[in-house]
Amino acid sequence: MVANDHGAVTGQVATLTVTPSRPVILSQPASLTVALGSPAALSVEALGSTLTFQWRHAGTNLIGGGRITGASTSRLQLAAAELADSGDYVVHLSNALGEETSLPAVLTVLPPTLAEAVDTTGLVWTTGGDSTWGWQAAVTHDGFDAAVSGPLPFAQTNWMETTVTGPVTLGFWWKVSSYASGGELRLSVDGSELASIAGEVDWQPLSVYVPVGTHNLRWEYAKISSYTTGQDRGWWIRSAWWSRFHR
Repeated sequence: MVANDHGAVTGQVATLTVTPSRPVILSQPASLTVALGSPAALSVEALGSTLTFQWRHAGTNLIGGGRITGASTSRLQLAAAELADSGDYVVHLSNALGEETSLPAVLTVLPPTLAEAVDTTGLVWTTGGDSTWGWQAAVTHDGFDAAVSGPLPFAQTNWMETTVTGPVTLGFWWKVSSYASGGELRLSVDGSELASIAGEVDWQPLSVYVPVGTHNLRWEYAKISSYTTGQDRGWWIRSAWWSRFHR
């Protein structure tokens, strides 16, 4: 009806008919990269009558609860992404008229950097050798994470190193699992070996004084025998008592 000060007129009747529709995806879920422990969300935009949603990760239906919400809605949310959450995600839509499955969206969960693994984000770390050192959370002293040396064949080494300015006392924990005389975890300062452990040695602390000036510190794991026992690698994490002298 259209009206003004001089009167009103009513139009002819128009009929709107709503037809039930099978699921139609308007916007596919987008791939996403997040840091370990960060929230992550994947969503789909779709049309259809009385839609049912089911998110799947690596072919397995997800169930809501805990840190996962929205497993049966258009928006899947992870409160704190874990490394195991990485991979392909699809959402399956259905109603009485049909079904539709989205294209895969890839969630990539990035592990912490080496500096974060050893709790020294203020230092620049480099790695090298025949394999690398990296982050892991399976073997720890503090219940969180630690650096670990990569796998090595006989007569090869790998290392991680950083530069510090003294005077400073460095406190850290280290651990090694190897054949008694076949794998050795070493600490060197400016190219001179200062300490080493070998065999099956559980977490133990070590304190090192670094004098005035800039110095290179290197932790190296060496595979010095063809015999293999244990895990053939070393672990390292900074201690809380890493303190600088003030003069």
